[in-house]
Amino acid sequence: MYLMIDCPLCGKARYECKCTKEELMNYQSRELHHEYWREERKALVYHTTKGWEVDLLKNDELLETRRVYDHSESYAEDVGENWVDGIITEAMLDSSNPNSVGYYGYNEKTDNYDPEVDD
Repeated sequence: MYLMIDCPLCGKARYECKCTKEELMNYQSRELHHEYWREERKALVYHTTKGWEVDLLKNDELLETRRVYDHSESYAEDVGENWVDGIITEAMLDSSNPNSVGYYGYNEKTDNYDPEVDD
């Protein structure tokens, strides 16, 4: 007799699962806490064993997962809202892009700092 528990990685019953012990030990559970959407954009905010993650989707295609482990739930919510509101653009998702801005969706201080106006 088998205990009917599905594998969190492959979704198969554990007795049919071929996932290794290392894969299962490295797996982190994700619990959906918030969902935001507008037109074709969607953001899913998850709480994991390491902290908060935000999946950024367009037309139901995952473009990026932002791992904001060192931040609060409200920060993760703001990332999701900024994505669906268009504050975070697709160009900002590629960190190798020189025009990409801060992780939160805003320019870093060095990008928009004007010594005559700021400070």
